[in-house]
Amino acid sequence: MNLIKQDRFLVCGGILVMMMTILSYRVIDLQWLSRKEQTERAKHTSHYKTIQYPANRGLIVDRNEEPLVMNIPLTNIYADKYHLEDENLISWGVAYKRLKDTPEWGQASDQERRRLLSNKRFSLLNNEFPATLVTEHYAYIVSLLAQPLQLDKAELSALLHHPKKKYIRLYKDLGLVESDRLQALLKENRVYGINFEKRLTRYYPMPWLATHLIGYTKGYQGETGVEARYNESLTGKDGFHKRKSTPNNLSIYTDEEELALPEQGLNVQLTIDTTLQAIVEEELDKGLAYAEAEQGCAVMVQPDTGEILAMVSRPHYNLNTREGVAKGSRNYILKTALEPGSTIKVLTMAAAMNERLVTANTVIDCEYGYYKDDHVTVKDSYPKDKLSVAQILAKSNNIGTYKVGRQLGRRRHGEYLEAFGLNTPTGLGWKGEVRTKGLPGRYPQDFASSTFGYAITTTPLHMALAYAAIANDGVKMRPSVVRAIISNEGEVIDENRPEQERRVLEADVARSLRRAMVSVTEEGSAKNARVLGYNVAGKTGTSYKTVEKIDPETGKKSWGYDVKNNVVYCSFGGMMPAEKPAFVCYIVVDAPKTKEVKRYGGTLAAPIFANIARRAAEYLNLEPTEQVENLSE
Repeated sequence: MNLIKQDRFLVCGGILVMMMTILSYRVIDLQWLSRKEQTERAKHTSHYKTIQYPANRGLIVDRNEEPLVMNIPLTNIYADKYHLEDENLISWGVAYKRLKDTPEWGQASDQERRRLLSNKRFSLLNNEFPATLVTEHYAYIVSLLAQPLQLDKAELSALLHHPKKKYIRLYKDLGLVESDRLQALLKENRVYGINFEKRLTRYYPMPWLATHLIGYTKGYQGETGVEARYNESLTGKDGFHKRKSTPNNLSIYTDEEELALPEQGLNVQLTIDTTLQAIVEEELDKGLAYAEAEQGCAVMVQPDTGEILAMVSRPHYNLNTREGVAKGSRNYILKTALEPGSTIKVLTMAAAMNERLVTANTVIDCEYGYYKDDHVTVKDSYPKDKLSVAQILAKSNNIGTYKVGRQLGRRRHGEYLEAFGLNTPTGLGWKGEVRTKGLPGRYPQDFASSTFGYAITTTPLHMALAYAAIANDGVKMRPSVVRAIISNEGEVIDENRPEQERRVLEADVARSLRRAMVSVTEEGSAKNARVLGYNVAGKTGTSYKTVEKIDPETGKKSWGYDVKNNVVYCSFGGMMPAEKPAFVCYIVVDAPKTKEVKRYGGTLAAPIFANIARRAAEYLNLEPTEQVENLSE
């Protein structure tokens, strides 16, 4: 008997030793011998999942910190079928569905509900087929989501049961309130497997305002305007959460997780004033409608700083919807090179006065409308005999202007045009600024024409900045449209402080010239630019527009002036108050078609200035420079 027990003991001991030996070998195999193989297998059974947390793009604000651009969160809703068909997850939703309308659930406390839900789930997992749970869970999801997502139940069910896709987008760009409400609904109903992928998009609270200046984004990256020009500053640094997950996309929580919080981009403060921008836009739109013109612009500059206060191009578009972008994406102010016409006469007179060749009172023989020498012919539509320099500006006389310019000579005249900035980029640093021809050709007729606004091209912004130098007592300032780059903590990272480019005119010459320009609005071609209570200094301009023409007989295309149909630019450059201007505004009406009035700068552009200046003076609280009678008496 003892031998039998001893044999049994030996057998059992042998089996135990054999099992321990096998187990030990397996441990050694896993830890050492098959480590490479197991590592490779692990790579195929788990992977790292990275969740991106988008960073807020910086804001764009005006000079008074009024937001022009904001960020709004949007959510894409996805169905994850790996989760939606995992019985361990969906059992929670099915358990809640079966319990929520029962009297027992309605009377239970929160703690009792947790117990009821857990017991019901355990019962489902042990007593029901997984396929039954999946079918019931899908039906439950359809009943919950169809109305919030504004989808037909059959349509939603078809999306969820896509035969090939395991990750299905159910809705694109759901708003913040709706997204939060839907997440709360799913959480309450214990539904898992519906994912919310949030992203940020730009929202423009005033989508028709300053469209060409602000610009827009594409894929949350700057595409045009300030959005593109300062994209690097505005763009933040996205955050992320990197962690392991199973092939079914279930998270595996380990110590190897990586987490980085998003860093918001910097904010860009513009020099424009939203109120002034709105005033300029409204009055330009009215003026273009009256003139029956589809294109035009207006730019307002603060002369002592060079800051752009308002910048308006037409046509334009909606920044949010991009409505009108195909036709209105071109920034007229920066991308239109035109012959300025008579507004250039102010610069010709400025140069001659600064060289002490003439004063505002110097009298010039204007040849009664026709002048010709060996190389040059100059005509005037409204013949005059003898006029002072101030009167030449007031009457916009070509012959008188040329004779003054001739005293300067081609070289000195060109040097002054360059000093005013007409032959170089504006200095705004804007991408796509059109190349201009700020100097005339070498022929005498070209020089003659350039003194009164032909044979050279400028942009409206060039002219506005030249006038701003006159308004600033002869000092040209570097233009700016961005005032500062600011962090979210309010720290100024970069700042564009007012900077003098050069002195173009002596201060006394600039003041004398402004007084002469007042005569243009008081007794000359720009009476429609007058503003009650203020002296306005300005100058009108009308020039033919170069257009494509087609010969009706041969069909041949050519470029030139359409004199027959009177296709012109009507412009006006003005400043107010003339004694110490608070702003300069330059306006262009492109190819007006109206027949209500003659198509001149004085009839179509000057009234726009007057309406802008009147409202701007009230907004800026400018003190009147002229006594105004009490009209109420």
